[in-house]
Amino acid sequence: MPDILLDGIPVIDLLEITPSTQEVALQIQRDQSSVSRIYRQVSSRLGLNFAKQPDGQYRALANHALLQELRRSSQQLRIHQKPEELRWVGSPWNGAIQTRTSDRHPPALERHWFGERRTLVLLDQHMLDLAVVPVLDLLPKGPLNTASLRQAQPLALGNLVALPLVHYELAVTTHPGHPLQQATDLGPERFATYPSLGANPADFPHTSSALRRLGLWRTPHTSTSYSWQQWEGSCSDQRHLVVSHPISRAWLQQHLELAPLPYATGIVDADVILVRADLLAHDAIAQLIQAIQQAYRQHYRHLTDLRWLL
Repeated sequence: MPDILLDGIPVIDLLEITPSTQEVALQIQRDQSSVSRIYRQVSSRLGLNFAKQPDGQYRALANHALLQELRRSSQQLRIHQKPEELRWVGSPWNGAIQTRTSDRHPPALERHWFGERRTLVLLDQHMLDLAVVPVLDLLPKGPLNTASLRQAQPLALGNLVALPLVHYELAVTTHPGHPLQQATDLGPERFATYPSLGANPADFPHTSSALRRLGLWRTPHTSTSYSWQQWEGSCSDQRHLVVSHPISRAWLQQHLELAPLPYATGIVDADVILVRADLLAHDAIAQLIQAIQQAYRQHYRHLTDLRWLL
């Protein structure tokens, strides 16, 4: 029988974060059959009814209060005894730092979701220890208060604290051969001819509202796959627009042949480190935060569109 706190809860957590027994087996350096056996035994012992659901996600359907307390205890053990196993994720836009913090700190876990609503749930329920994400769509009242960001002060988001890294203006990006790249009269009327690539507005409430006000998002398209190959396919017909920030733009230009348009969106966003307020005092968390801050400085120092908040 697996130890519940040392083996069982970590496996169940990782399956909710990364819904693949194969990927979890690689994470914990066990075989795939062991992962399946562990989560089934722990689920049965604790009465969790934990299983893969029709949407492809693993979830517990019973005894949530007990599971939450065990997750809290498991997180404390991880932070105090195994800081090398701290769990964090980046966003789809900051891939350059997700495997390069330092040899002493764990790389980011692979994300299987797009918007940040799920990120908040995983942090709140003690499955994730930290996340590095854009903050605009997490704020209760957007738009982003750039004056407060310039002071580089932490932002309170319920039980979470957002530690600012950089802020920037979102850009409209197209294929270099897109007709708008040669246009001299860019504006809502011109953009309306070329529907932008969208996603679920519930995942990006403030960004999508700002895009609609600019006339950039007339025909939202719900993305169901988040690989860059899918994004490239959606953009290669030269009708679609992508809204990106400077951190992702260099990658997009290299991989997807995309270039920014000379159009000021006025949409300001910022990358932040999200962490539970009650974890900030722990040395292991503080060291990981410092490593991520240093990685940002190192890997994005050449981007002139960033306004540093460190």
